[in-house]
Amino acid sequence: MLKGEKKITVKFQDIICDYPDVSLCEPERVYVSTDAGYNPQESSWIIHEFLLPLETIKLNAETKGWDLGEVGDIETKGEALKNKDIDVEKDLREGIDILTKTGKVKIWEFYGWFDINNDNKNEKCVITVAPDFDKILRKISLPFYSGKYPFVKLFYELTDDRWFAHRGIPELIEDIVKEIDIQHNQKIDQQTLRNAPQYVFRAGMLNPNAVQFLFGQAYPVQGLQPLQDIVQPLNNNNPNVEFSYEREQMILESKVEELIGQIDFTLQSMINKRQPRTLGEVQLQWQNMQMVFSLDAEVIRMAFEELFNWIWELWCQYGDDNYEFMYFGKNGYEPIKLTKEEAQGHYKVTVRGNDQNTNSQVRMQKAQMILVGMGNQFALQTGVITPLNLANAYKRFYQELDIPNWEELVSMPQPRPPMAQVKLKMDELTDAEQAQVLAQQGIRPDAQGRALKSRAIIQEKQHEQGKETLETLSNVFSQIGGGEPLGGEEEKTPAGS
Repeated sequence: MLKGEKKITVKFQDIICDYPDVSLCEPERVYVSTDAGYNPQESSWIIHEFLLPLETIKLNAETKGWDLGEVGDIETKGEALKNKDIDVEKDLREGIDILTKTGKVKIWEFYGWFDINNDNKNEKCVITVAPDFDKILRKISLPFYSGKYPFVKLFYELTDDRWFAHRGIPELIEDIVKEIDIQHNQKIDQQTLRNAPQYVFRAGMLNPNAVQFLFGQAYPVQGLQPLQDIVQPLNNNNPNVEFSYEREQMILESKVEELIGQIDFTLQSMINKRQPRTLGEVQLQWQNMQMVFSLDAEVIRMAFEELFNWIWELWCQYGDDNYEFMYFGKNGYEPIKLTKEEAQGHYKVTVRGNDQNTNSQVRMQKAQMILVGMGNQFALQTGVITPLNLANAYKRFYQELDIPNWEELVSMPQPRPPMAQVKLKMDELTDAEQAQVLAQQGIRPDAQGRALKSRAIIQEKQHEQGKETLETLSNVFSQIGGGEPLGGEEEKTPAGS
């Protein structure tokens, strides 16, 4: 337009989806340097191999900036694709003759350090190559703000800082499985020998070729030696040999539990060989494998945490400028608007590894324990658990059971009507009754002070009674003797007498 062109051609691309994508990489198609550790970010380079249809490669040339000329050469060249030996074996096993009929092209994506702009400085970059055609389809710098390779490695155990040091469950229990197989085969061989009868006969009195038990063994006995002395060693069988094999196998299987961190509830008890394990044995085994399981779970948790942080960082870099979503808060669903400037670089996703909110069995166990706790008679009698608390416990229990119309099974208790105001005359109540009234009103009675007050009142009443008694005696004496009442004024003696 700046050059004065009257007609220009513009291509628009519609954004169908806008979110980070996660794909699984086959371990045998990921190549690293020979000195690479277990962490992909510490490797000097990583190559990811995958197959793409030719149509997808053409589409990537139009939308992702792949070299159109090189893609056109791949289409016109039509060279036969080469397969790895492992692919040939898979094709033979699955009955596929020629993989090239699908039209897929082998692609290598190189992530590492390379001078892509000829400035004599190596930069972290991404180079996309079609190795079978010797074509470079894309060569760009690493398009992530974090500067990390877009790979997250999930592994079962961490034993050494080497790329191939990890072992899976089959490799962990391989030696134990072999030992179990050997013992199982020995048990079968022992049963085979016990099922093959052996017998003795007098030498010269029986033709062993005429005996029908061809799979057995004949032992000639010389002279008149008792046959029982010969038969007894032949039948020398251990009656506990069956239990011996089972015990050894259970010990090995319990070691498998500790290695993989998963408990096997089908194993038999060590005390009674014909019954399942007791609760104590299961709890003991659970404690033994809990540490191993915790370590394995921590490794997986860290890997998923890194994966979720990758998704968060990609959204902060390539996502929309702002998002509006609904959040369930105290006042119901509330709209929240979040922008990239507010979130970018300020948050980190942390995986707690806690399934208490998503595991239905854990929630059900919690509801059952709450219901059991509500049945405590002491708590019910003292008022710690109210009818409302009990109704809420049953409500939660039925909800966790996912019972429809659970409202029909639980009735919320109605509040008690307010008690009528009663005016009490505290002077007419006894001390015990006054203490009960104060306790109902939330006032803690002062027992010691009330006892002192009661004692003082009693002493005062006794003093008044003694005074009244003295006055009565005085009046009686004055009436009988004609003298002055008791307690009156004393007669004064004249001075000088």
